[in-house]
Amino acid sequence: MDQDGCVVASATEEHAPFASPQIGWVEQQPDDWWAACTTAVPRALERAGLQGDDIACLGFSGQMHGAVMLDESGRVVRPALIWCDVRTDHQCRELTEKIRSGTAHPVDLQSRSAQLHADQVPVGARKRTGQLEAGSLGHAAERLCSLPTHRGSRHRHGGCFRDSVAGCAAATGLKAGTPVVAGAGDQAAGARGAFVGLTASHTRADVIRAILEGVASSLRDPFSIFGEMSVPVKSVRLGGGGARSALWRQIQADVYGHEVEMVEAEEGAAYGAALLAGVGARMWPSVDEACASVVRVAKRVRPNADALATLNKNYAAYRRVYRATRDVFAD
Repeated sequence: MDQDGCVVASATEEHAPFASPQIGWVEQQPDDWWAACTTAVPRALERAGLQGDDIACLGFSGQMHGAVMLDESGRVVRPALIWCDVRTDHQCRELTEKIRSGTAHPVDLQSRSAQLHADQVPVGARKRTGQLEAGSLGHAAERLCSLPTHRGSRHRHGGCFRDSVAGCAAATGLKAGTPVVAGAGDQAAGARGAFVGLTASHTRADVIRAILEGVASSLRDPFSIFGEMSVPVKSVRLGGGGARSALWRQIQADVYGHEVEMVEAEEGAAYGAALLAGVGARMWPSVDEACASVVRVAKRVRPNADALATLNKNYAAYRRVYRATRDVFAD
């Protein structure tokens, strides 16, 4: 991304999918992430016609509330437990009741410690990423380490670290010493789903539509909370790969009953991380000014008036089904 907020080049590389050796277990190999990174970064530089010396600052975002366990030499000791792993949901609920830490993500917060214990990972295992503190993306989770004082983490989103790529330059084509700005991210574990009322007459398209409407219905819940608090929702913006789907955009507008906007940059989290990097490199004085300068709305989608009544009815049914199945999943 250049100083005008335009994406100069982008590249992606797939890595191995997650593994689920048991119900509720979700794991990935961190080495696969790094292998994909060492392919995508040089490819992006090549497409942009740039050298490592041309890069002013790096930014990154990532999935939240994951545990990457390393030994003292920095080697991975087991597959990473990622955000949607719920093998210790029962222990997490117990800890939440006992600790009541007041964090934004109490279940996620405790789950990492519970999972380490459940898997009998060596006591000496710890997480780090070279010179970077991996926890700078997960402030809520780090508060478990500060419960006696309730002071939280010393790291902040957007923190800038130097000399963090010294050991990575050869593999990525970047210049050693390039500043790295810790980005942000957010995920919530414990998600569940159920198909209710499925019959032999339903088609594959019906199932896909049900999944999309179900996800949109779960995202509508905050709108209900804002309404109860008399907090007006002025705009709704969609980003990332999913926002490229016209169907998905229309379903969200219809379920929310609110116009949705798409921004020019489709990269979503990566674009936001690049903006934070720009602030870290002092291209903009603040995140607010960076967004005001470069984030532009490209398209708006209005709700379909003919669909609103049906989807409002479906949302009410969704809430009833959620309450009815919540205890089933909890067990």
